[in-house]
Amino acid sequence: MVTTCNDLENRPKYQQAPPRKRHKTTGVDWCDIFSLLELKPFPTSRRAAYLVGLIAAWSSKVRGEEPLPAPSLVASGSRPQRPTPSSLQSPGVPLLSEPGTNSNRLKRKPEPFVTEGANQSRKRPRAKRNYLPEIYESDYFLSEKCSVAKEFEDHMARYALEMLSCTRGTRLFFFQCLVVGDIVEFWYCDASGFVRSYQISWVREFDKFAAILVAIACCDYAHFGLDIPNLSPPAPDLNPSIPPMSLTGYSTTMRHPTLDIDVKVTLGSEVFTQYSLVGRHTCVYDVTTEPPVSPDPLVIKMSLQSVCRTPEQELLALADGFPVSEHLPKAFMWTDRATEWRLAHGVRGLMFLQNDEDETYEERCQRHIVFKKYKPIESVISSSNMDHVFNQLLDCLHELRYEVNMLHRDISLSNLMYEMRGTVVWLILNDFDLATRLDEHGRPLGATGSHRMGTLPFMSVDLIKHPEMLHLLRHDLESAFFVALWCGIRLPSGQKIDAARRDVLLSWEQHGLNAILKAKAQIFANSDSFFQLVPGEIPISPEFCQYEMWFDGFWKVFFDGYQKLADHHRRLAVIQRDLRVKRINENQAEGLIKAANSKFNFETLNDAVTYTKIKAALESCKPDLATYVPGFVSEM
Repeated sequence: MVTTCNDLENRPKYQQAPPRKRHKTTGVDWCDIFSLLELKPFPTSRRAAYLVGLIAAWSSKVRGEEPLPAPSLVASGSRPQRPTPSSLQSPGVPLLSEPGTNSNRLKRKPEPFVTEGANQSRKRPRAKRNYLPEIYESDYFLSEKCSVAKEFEDHMARYALEMLSCTRGTRLFFFQCLVVGDIVEFWYCDASGFVRSYQISWVREFDKFAAILVAIACCDYAHFGLDIPNLSPPAPDLNPSIPPMSLTGYSTTMRHPTLDIDVKVTLGSEVFTQYSLVGRHTCVYDVTTEPPVSPDPLVIKMSLQSVCRTPEQELLALADGFPVSEHLPKAFMWTDRATEWRLAHGVRGLMFLQNDEDETYEERCQRHIVFKKYKPIESVISSSNMDHVFNQLLDCLHELRYEVNMLHRDISLSNLMYEMRGTVVWLILNDFDLATRLDEHGRPLGATGSHRMGTLPFMSVDLIKHPEMLHLLRHDLESAFFVALWCGIRLPSGQKIDAARRDVLLSWEQHGLNAILKAKAQIFANSDSFFQLVPGEIPISPEFCQYEMWFDGFWKVFFDGYQKLADHHRRLAVIQRDLRVKRINENQAEGLIKAANSKFNFETLNDAVTYTKIKAALESCKPDLATYVPGFVSEM
């Protein structure tokens, strides 16, 4: 683990981050780490003696000397056994390859070598043995078949998550090195994903390994991802060898689009940091501007955005003049660094981006936008205003789709903000990073990503199951339902949540993809009423118990839609069965499937899931809050 040599306790005040929960290991913070070297033991209790033998054999061969017998870990009189996945999880015995044998299979029993301190009365003729041993199936220990290797990969991914997400925008990328026995792997991680090198043996390929070490020694801090482009430090004499714990005090210059003047933007305290390994790595800071551009508090959003998508500020500009613009965030200034800095300007470009047709990962650029500061909706939503908030959200989604020709595609709790207008909670639909424009047929305009869009706990069941599916308005409406359900289970914030409610939320968020799909799909299956899910699968918070009828109306719209979709799939299955038993030929089957799909409206599931039906269902099931909440006064 490479860190700075400076005294980490004597940082200037502007580099000290707000207090936060630290790991058990004290004295080192994630932002102090330039690169990570992870040393994992070889899966055997006697690995040290074995590796010493490997090094001795290699050094003797390099010097051209007659090598001494490499120490074996096979006890006298014992027979080597082929390693198995179960034996790799406990101390095992690595084997030395015999001359002329296949490395994957031992064809004859080797003569035993004794370890140091044992009876050495039996000796082998040196001329008949190759004393440069190879690790028996060394690649196996880092392959997908080995459970130990999977555990190593999980550890590396967790370290990557901490380094990229917990440093408040001070990292662009970084390197990791995983060493298991004599096998070395190098990992490169950035916002588009991670890249692994092929495996190198620092014993058998020491010249290659030494060259890599020399190259790493020649790197400066920018090569380790510590470069912060387009941001100036708070003091000109700041020691560049100290990576900042946050960007508080840093500043940048942005051009005001209407005033046509340069504005100095200075970052204040951190507001939000996106915690993800692959993504946009969004960081939000409070800012002050000189000269002032607004009397309201401002924030700057810094992120690594896909260059193939329409910038957020342009999408927001398209909504100007429509009533929905009153529910969208106000952007004052923005800067795209697409020409100055991209991931392709570094390591990513050397590996993947020579040919646009062969791109494996999305190319990303740095984008800064100064917004008016809003508050998260979860801090204000309660039983007295929940129906009012989600009515505003449904209105926004409908107007974006049919008047502005746009889909948001990332409806989640963190993307719902608010501001107070008088005594009314006014919803602000935030974060248009994944939004897209639509043509007259409802299809996205321009290039889009090839993966599912949205935040997993709130994503439509259909999109989780079929990630290649075209994103439609009903998917955003279903996400709104899951956000409302999340609020009904989790909120009000600040109160202790019981184990049953916590387990349901975790099943939507932290389990594997198949487990999340199963947990969410059962909400719309095997039930005739939403009340059959309460309180088992859906333990509603006591404060929102009066909303059970409201949730039932919301739920039934999507339940009816998925029933119609299941009926359509059954009709297609009948056609496939007739083709399989040769009642019809392939041309007839293709025509029948095409005709069935053309008659089915996938955007509304044959008019089952529409804005009008959802609004009508919620209005008919509107909770009588005056009955449930004594002394309630409506905000409307």
